[in-house]
Amino acid sequence: MAGSPIKQPQYSLEGVAIFRGLSSSTLERIKRRCSCRRYEPRESVVDHLDTSDEVFFLLTGSARVTVRSADGKAVNFRELSPGSMFGEYAAIDGRPRSANVEARTSCLVCRRRSGRSPARRSIPGADRISSRDRDRSEEHTSE
Repeated sequence: MAGSPIKQPQYSLEGVAIFRGLSSSTLERIKRRCSCRRYEPRESVVDHLDTSDEVFFLLTGSARVTVRSADGKAVNFRELSPGSMFGEYAAIDGRPRSANVEARTSCLVCRRRSGRSPARRSIPGADRISSRDRDRSEEHTSE
């Protein structure tokens, strides 16, 4: 007996700060270019040094960003809650991921390929900004 199709849950990108104030039609176009996946607690969402160029949006649940210190120890860097965006630094500068992101609770995460090259060209100072923020991240890991 064939199973019935699973209805995709409705979700909204409106809760993500960068999308607030956009029209419904614009949000719908962005949503069509995203793929979403549910992650269970302790499941990896992003691996350190991964070379993907997606930007991620946490719609439900919570996740933790962990970086490695100079001596290799895991350091909790940031807690993510619904509406958080992550992965944007690697999407802008094209460098491998600088952190791990792991689901703390069951969560729904949408991802969108960045189109890395056009993004870098279209954001004035993107290289400078992402380098500065990565330097800050590295400062935290060396403490």
